[in-house]
Amino acid sequence: MLKRIVLGAAIAAFSLVGCGGPPKEAIDAATKAMQAATTAEAGVYAADAFKAGNDAMAKGAEAVKKSDWDGAKKAYMEAGKQFGEAAKAAPAAKEAAMKDAAAAMEAATKAMDATMKDKMVMAAMKVKGNKLADMQKA
Repeated sequence: MLKRIVLGAAIAAFSLVGCGGPPKEAIDAATKAMQAATTAEAGVYAADAFKAGNDAMAKGAEAVKKSDWDGAKKAYMEAGKQFGEAAKAAPAAKEAAMKDAAAAMEAATKAMDATMKDKMVMAAMKVKGNKLADMQKA
């Protein structure tokens, strides 16, 4: 009888340890990685990895609803990995975008200056042309 009680308690304890519950550490790590990626503006500058992280977070949440702790842990670990990659890639991508924007602004400014110079030349020629026409009339 005692053996059965001890064996039953051991099986119950083993079952509880196996079921555990939601992978809190993986969820917390993924959430922190998501916050870091958001702060780095990864949603804009590393959109693919950021989206993959969000998709993995959704998969993890779905697994938690189904009490699939192993699936949830894997999904949240993948989310953390994707958000981490996004957070690392975002600053360089942002800097490249800023350089591209600065180069585009410089090119636009030069084009505008050239256009204004042409307009000034044309306006000056028009004035000179009018004076010349006035002289010819007289």
